Amino acid sequence: MPGTKRTMTRERRGSGKATWREAPVEAGSTAPVRAGTRRRTEAAQPGNGRDGLLEIIAESPDWVIQADGGLRLVYLNPAAQAAFAAAGDAAPVHRLPDLFEPAVHDELACMLDIARRQRVFVGESRMVAADAMVPVSLVLIAHPGVDGGTARYSVVARDLSERAGLERRLAHHATHDALTGLPNRVALVRRIDEAIGLAGRNGRLAAVMFIDFDDFKRVNDSFGHSAGDELLAVCARRLQTALRQGDMLARFGGDEFVVVAQDLNGERDAAAVARKLLLALDAPVPLGGGRQVPAHASIGICLVPRDAVHAEAALGHADQAMYRAKREGRGYYCFHAAGQEPAAEVSPAAALKEALHGADGRLSLHYQPQVSVPQGRIIGIECLVRWAHPLFGGVGPGRFVPPAGESGLILALGDWVLRAACRQAAQWRQAGFGMPLAVKASPHELRQAGFAERVGALLAHHGLPPDALEVEITETALMGGLDEVVGNLDGLRRVGVRIALDDFGSGHASLAHVRTLPLDRLRIGRGFVDGVGVSGGNRAVVEAILTLGRRLGLEVMAEGVEHVRDLEVLMELGCSQIQGRLFHPVLSAGECFAVLSEERAVHDNRP
Repeated sequence: MPGTKRTMTRERRGSGKATWREAPVEAGSTAPVRAGTRRRTEAAQPGNGRDGLLEIIAESPDWVIQADGGLRLVYLNPAAQAAFAAAGDAAPVHRLPDLFEPAVHDELACMLDIARRQRVFVGESRMVAADAMVPVSLVLIAHPGVDGGTARYSVVARDLSERAGLERRLAHHATHDALTGLPNRVALVRRIDEAIGLAGRNGRLAAVMFIDFDDFKRVNDSFGHSAGDELLAVCARRLQTALRQGDMLARFGGDEFVVVAQDLNGERDAAAVARKLLLALDAPVPLGGGRQVPAHASIGICLVPRDAVHAEAALGHADQAMYRAKREGRGYYCFHAAGQEPAAEVSPAAALKEALHGADGRLSLHYQPQVSVPQGRIIGIECLVRWAHPLFGGVGPGRFVPPAGESGLILALGDWVLRAACRQAAQWRQAGFGMPLAVKASPHELRQAGFAERVGALLAHHGLPPDALEVEITETALMGGLDEVVGNLDGLRRVGVRIALDDFGSGHASLAHVRTLPLDRLRIGRGFVDGVGVSGGNRAVVEAILTLGRRLGLEVMAEGVEHVRDLEVLMELGCSQIQGRLFHPVLSAGECFAVLSEERAVHDNRP
C-alpha cells in the first residue's frame, strides 16, 4: 500500500513470552517500529550482491540495530531480537532509547549528537536486556539523508557482561587475600585512615594491632608451605570469631595479620581485645595425619590518633611494638610508647639504609627458576631480594619494601637489586647459562626520569645483551604518573629489555592498560593459581587471562604453582610457563647454580 512501511513491534503472547511481529505503519505514524525484515528480504534477492553481508549480520552474536531518523526502531538482527525479546514484563519497546538504561539517556543524547556531527561514535554504555542492565561496547553510526538531516542510525552493540564480571572479580582480588578471603593491605590502609578520621571526630580511640605468629617459619620448613597455608587459614577463622562487631581483620602478608579495633576508651579496652585474640589462638591447630602445631602469636598495638595520624605510621609503630612483645617472651602484647623504645632498637628504615651501604651480606638475592612444561626445562629465573638482620631476623620484601618507599630508600634498593642481578647474570653467562633474569621494578623507579637508560647502561657495563634481563612491573605502578611510566617502558622496549606485568589481576591494571602497554608477558598471581584445580572461580579467571594473553600476542606465566592438581588444570588450559615450589623452591645463588648444572648434565647425557 502506498505510503506504508513494514516494521516490527514486540508483543506478548498468551504464554507471556515476548516475540517480534511484523506490522504496517503509515507514513508519518509514531507507532512502535522494530524491524527491517522486508528490507533484509528485498536486499537479499538474487543479483543484489549484498546477501553475503546480510548473512554475516544475521549470524553475528553482536546486536545489530537500525532506527530511522526519528529514532524509531526499524531493524534488529536475530541476536538482538533474542536479547530484547527475553524481557519479562518490561514496558513496550518502540524507540532506540527504550533499549538503554534510563540513567544513561542523557549520555545517549550526547552519543547521538557526536554521531550526527562526526558520522560515528565509538564507546561504552548500558542497555537493558533480559530484565537486566547489560554493559555494552557501542558503534553508533549516523547515516545522512538527502535533505542534510539524519536518515537513519545503525548500532552495533557487544555484550560486555563477561568482561565486567572478570573486572569485578579482579577488583575483589585487588583488595582481598586469596588464601583467607580477608581484606589485604590495600583495604587495610584505607580502613585505618577511616578509623583515624572517625576517632578524631568522636573523641574516641582506635587500635591498630599487628599480629605475627611465633615460629611460623618452622612450620613451613618442617611440614611444607601447604601446611603453613592451612595453619594461616585456620588461625584467620579463629581470629575472626574473637572480633567485636565493627572491628576488621586483614592479612598483611606472610604470617602477619592486622586488627583494626574501633570505639575504644584507652589502653584498657585495647588490651581486652588483644587478650581475646591471643586466647582464640591458644589451642594447637590440627593439620591432618595426627599432626598438631602451636599457633602462638605476638601482638603490637598502636592507638590512633593518639600515637599516629596516618595509616603507614600506625602500622610501623604497631610493628615495632610487636617486636618488643617477642623479645619480652612471645605470646604477649605490647603497646607502642613514644620515646620509650630501648636504646638498642633500630628502625627498619635505618637498618635497611645501613645494609644498602654495607658489604656485610645482609642483603642478598635469591632465585626461583621458571620452567616450560611439560618438559620442565628452565627458561628464566626470577630474582628475589632478601634481608637478614640480627634484630629483625630474616625479613621478606613485604616487610621492608614499604618502609623503603616511605623513607626514600626505594630507589637505592632498586639500584642495588639491578646491579646485583646484572653481576649474577654475567657470572652465569660465563659458565654457559644464558637464560634471562627477571627483576621487579618499583613504581618509584618507573616514574623516575632516565630509568630505562640506566638499565641499558648497566647491561652494557656488564657486557650483557638486552634479553639477559626481564623487568617486572606491578599493577600499582599504573595508578599514577602513567605518562612517566609509559615513557620508561617504551624506553626499555627500545633498549630490547623484556617487560612482564607481575601478579596480573590482583591490583589496579585495567584491560585497556594490558592492550596498550609494551608488554611481553603476563604473570598470573598466586591468588588465582593456588586452588585453580579445585575452584571453578579461579579456573574461570585463569582461563580468561590466558585467552586475553593469546589474543594480544603475550606470553602468560603462572606463578606460585605448588600442587599437581593445579598444574594439571593449568596445562589443560594451555599455560606452558610455570613458576613455583612444585618445580623449584626459592634458592640461594649457589643452590641455583647447582640446579642449572644438574639440568645441563641431564640434558647433555640424553641421546
